[in-house]
Amino acid sequence: MLNYIPAIDIKNNVIVTGIKGNRSLYKSISKKYKLNHDLIKFLEHIFKKKRYKHIYIADLNAIHNQSKVNFSSICKALKKFPNTTFIIDSGSKKFSDLRKYAMYKNYIPILSSESYQNYSILFKRKYTRFIFSVDKKKNIILGKKRKYYKNIRCLSLIMMNIDRIGSNKGIEIEYLNKVKNSNNYNNFIVAGGFKKSDETVLKKLNIGEVICLSEVLRNL
Repeated sequence: MLNYIPAIDIKNNVIVTGIKGNRSLYKSISKKYKLNHDLIKFLEHIFKKKRYKHIYIADLNAIHNQSKVNFSSICKALKKFPNTTFIIDSGSKKFSDLRKYAMYKNYIPILSSESYQNYSILFKRKYTRFIFSVDKKKNIILGKKRKYYKNIRCLSLIMMNIDRIGSNKGIEIEYLNKVKNSNNYNNFIVAGGFKKSDETVLKKLNIGEVICLSEVLRNL
């Protein structure tokens, strides 16, 4: 059975939604779905239907300019829901950034091809307690050192198709196969464009997890 991981994008302490990863056009979730845009209240709302094992959070302010404006809100969520594991992309650029929420045992950092740069120390220390996101936009895998994703060993590898975020166009099979064939070390998670009819394809590819929001909200 496919495991849904609710996708939460947060900007200026407000949960937002967007199309194709255009962060300048993201709007409050309250405008599109008529849901509370506060992180804690939103989580309480979706947990009434199902207690998800994992929650994905993209801290858009931190990814854009390393701002800490959302830090307090995210800490409150980590503390309030200790039995839920939060996988968080906060735009980490160097190895020391992985300690940002290290005081919480239910935190797993996300490193991304778009932002992360300090691969040498990552490989030297043989550190694997993180999730790596291979970010693709306009048919290009983002990041100056993107080639290193092929050698990454971690908990899971996210295949993030930014062009299809919020589009419901379906997953891009060619991209998934490219990443899977380039890295044989990890479990895989799909993100970007997922729709219900993709479940059969993902099962054939032996992929059991998907980061999404629309299907989560549809099941409320």
